[in-house]
Amino acid sequence: MKNFSNPSILKESKLLGNYIPVLFVVSAFSLIWRYGIVPGVQFSKPFEILILVTAGATALGVINNKEYASALRRVASRYSLVLGILAFSTLVGLVYSLFVLQESHQYLSSVYSELGRLFIAVLTFFVAAHVVCVNPKSLKWTLSAVVASPVVLYLAFLPKLQEFFIRDARLVGAKNDPNYLATFLALGLIIASVFFLFNKGRRRWLGIVYIFAASPLFLWANSRAALVSIFAALAAMSVLYFLRNRSRRAALSIIILAISFVAAMSVSFFVLPGDSQFWIYSKSASYFLPDDALLSYAEPVYDFDITRGGLWREGFLKTIGLPLGLGPAYHNWAPIASMYGPHNLWLEVSLTSGWIGLGALIALLVMIFKDSRLRDIESWADNAIFIGLIYLLINGFFLDMLTLRWLWLLMGMVVGRAIYFKDNRYA
Repeated sequence: MKNFSNPSILKESKLLGNYIPVLFVVSAFSLIWRYGIVPGVQFSKPFEILILVTAGATALGVINNKEYASALRRVASRYSLVLGILAFSTLVGLVYSLFVLQESHQYLSSVYSELGRLFIAVLTFFVAAHVVCVNPKSLKWTLSAVVASPVVLYLAFLPKLQEFFIRDARLVGAKNDPNYLATFLALGLIIASVFFLFNKGRRRWLGIVYIFAASPLFLWANSRAALVSIFAALAAMSVLYFLRNRSRRAALSIIILAISFVAAMSVSFFVLPGDSQFWIYSKSASYFLPDDALLSYAEPVYDFDITRGGLWREGFLKTIGLPLGLGPAYHNWAPIASMYGPHNLWLEVSLTSGWIGLGALIALLVMIFKDSRLRDIESWADNAIFIGLIYLLINGFFLDMLTLRWLWLLMGMVVGRAIYFKDNRYA
């Protein structure tokens, strides 16, 4: 068995031992930033540039070091087929649209952009798997980068910058979609929760401190989908943690974590601007509290069946009649409810890549979860990426995320750790 963490291997090239992990961690930090517009200035998304540079550096390392290349070959040999089927079925759906639906020809630029995002997503998967396998310490540094990156969003509390960070009383980051921003912010909360449960000593309380510090940003994004998904994932994590550590200490830790989340969300609500409080109440709390309990002037929001429920229903009926799918960017010429995607990962994949593409994605996830059994079940970092992936897949029932970069990042890191432990188990 090859020991990819052997210092003699890494020291053969300073590029392999230092530069690539640093580039990868910086790439993860940049995920918080997508794009933004301020007067006279356009900021592009830095992650795409950074991950391409990281991939290029990794390719040089693979060329110059056979031992270093072995990890990438292991990932490619196991996952290339299923990813190739997903890619091929996506192209088949696109060809179907181009030949059958003439209006699709008007959106070729959107098609190219979506294909580019899919390429970046898959590239992220391979780079993440390779880097985490070869440089095991990079896992904790990458998770730390994800946790630390939202600090830039505290600039939204400055009145002069709120036009840049806030839209319709919701935190959008750098002109980001608030639902996707909330999905990313929730990852930090998941990581902090796992850090608290799976660590011992005083440092575990840093997880609780982070929950209180990051909750205002998460709540400000005002995403019901992210809120439901994170509590579902945390409930699953708590059950798994207790079954593995059946003790009073485990039960007390879960209770402390639950109380901390309730307290953090409650306090966070009152530190946000008044108009944001109004919309948070309107979208969420009004389902559970009487109108006069907090903000009596809050107006009722649309019923779920009119919003996501309706999109799911129409998306499901559409995908039944489209076994080949419609290809990337299909929502431009065959939208759901005249202007949307289905707001559901599984329906999105079926409508993009057809039934075969959906089967390929499910097969990919089955393989990843099967491999995840090799992870270090005592390590907070290994459990963080595992629970984080579960959270994103739950959230996938509420959002389109086939090309979501942090979904592919987590999948890649889970795979990389599985390969690392498999090859070092008897080393």
